[in-house]
Amino acid sequence: MNLTVKDRVVEIQLEPMERVWGCHVNGKIEIPLEDIQSVSAECPGTHWRELRAPGTYWPGLIKAGTYYSDLGRAFWYLRPGQDCLCLDLREGYYKRVVLSSEQAGQWRVQLEGAIA
Repeated sequence: MNLTVKDRVVEIQLEPMERVWGCHVNGKIEIPLEDIQSVSAECPGTHWRELRAPGTYWPGLIKAGTYYSDLGRAFWYLRPGQDCLCLDLREGYYKRVVLSSEQAGQWRVQLEGAIA
């Protein structure tokens, strides 16, 4: 996965297998910087009342796709052994985007600087 900031918009480009696991046809998630409420390295907890539709979940292996909870619609792509990046959003299609990547720390710093 690749994250870039262009013209005040965060673009998250998913790799082909990430698109498959996340059941994300487009392969790109675009988030205006103004919609980002907070950026965190904390991986949010999950709840048994989450509804996965569509997506993939294998305990200890992967959590990917669109999930619905009391918070609203969220996109998750988590793999074990990688750092977490959590974006809480004010508006838009998703209310939260949770990603894991080896570059998550760099992305957090880049996004915090961009929204400041």
